[in-house]
Amino acid sequence: MKTWLAEHDGIRVWRSELAGWRALLTQQSHDRAQLCQWQQQLMSDTRQLDALPPLTLNLTPQALAEARALHTRQRPLRQRLATLQGQIIPKQKRQAQLQAAITRHHQEQTQYTQRLADKRLSYKTKAQELADVRTICEQEARIKDLESQRARLQAGQPCPLCGSTTHPAIAAYQALELSANQTRRDALEKEVKTLAEEGAALRGQLDALAQQLQRDEGEAQSLLQEEQALTEEWQTLCATLGVQLQPQEDLAGWLTAAEEHEQQLDQLSQRHALQMQITAHTEQVACFTAQIAQRQTSLTADLALYKLSLPAPEDEASWLNDRADEAKMWQQRQTEFADLQTQIDRLAPLLETLPQTDTSDLQRRRAAG
Repeated sequence: MKTWLAEHDGIRVWRSELAGWRALLTQQSHDRAQLCQWQQQLMSDTRQLDALPPLTLNLTPQALAEARALHTRQRPLRQRLATLQGQIIPKQKRQAQLQAAITRHHQEQTQYTQRLADKRLSYKTKAQELADVRTICEQEARIKDLESQRARLQAGQPCPLCGSTTHPAIAAYQALELSANQTRRDALEKEVKTLAEEGAALRGQLDALAQQLQRDEGEAQSLLQEEQALTEEWQTLCATLGVQLQPQEDLAGWLTAAEEHEQQLDQLSQRHALQMQITAHTEQVACFTAQIAQRQTSLTADLALYKLSLPAPEDEASWLNDRADEAKMWQQRQTEFADLQTQIDRLAPLLETLPQTDTSDLQRRRAAG
């Protein structure tokens, strides 16, 4: 046993280092796992960076942050512009329709006014003519009533009504027919009535046209005020955004370009973030790689002092277990040897009383033990 202990005396020397080696190898395993994670993250970041579309923008991080902040502030302004255009354009179209209608109504008003004036003149003329015919008809009726007097009229004899001795119209009186003037009177009455009805209709049309014109002009005035207010807001927004745009222009194209520029800023920001992550992860990989290499070098040197070799990473656990078993076995042997030595030391006084031969045997056993 003493010989075995002597042959394995190296275990006695390094067994106190075993706990430290275990801690170092555990830390080494942990660092390798961390290194693997950082390497995987680095590869993932690199793949994401390579997958990003190429960009023409080239801004510093500070300039990029300022540009993105500006776009963020301007986004609601751009959205408001789109809303304003959606309000202004319909109002302008309606305004154009109203102006066209107002112009047309004014033309119709002029035409109806002229027609009404013509109709009134015709009515006045026909009414006067009707009055004249009615007078004639009344005269004819009175003359008709004087048939007895007409019958007594004789040429050269004085008229009982006027005393005249000449009766130039006696032939006409005798041939007088009431139906012709009455027929003309009746026709004129119908014509005058028709002219009055047509005039009233024209007057009604003029009144309706005037009301419609008033409504259209009122709506046009309201629309104009609304459009002016919206246009002023539009101009204020354009000044804030630093652009010169009119509501009639292609706002959708401008908005699309702004959105595309904002997307490019976002992609550039993502690229910057990935580049920063790659830099940070590269530093972590380098740090853990250096730590692992330094620890491996130190462990290799320490183990070499005890004629031990650093195990491969996959064999570290079994290597530690083997060393622990060796240390345990050495401790057991050491304990057994100490116990045996104690027994021998206790029995030594008895050796003096034993025969020489027995003593020699005991000494040989002691030496062998």
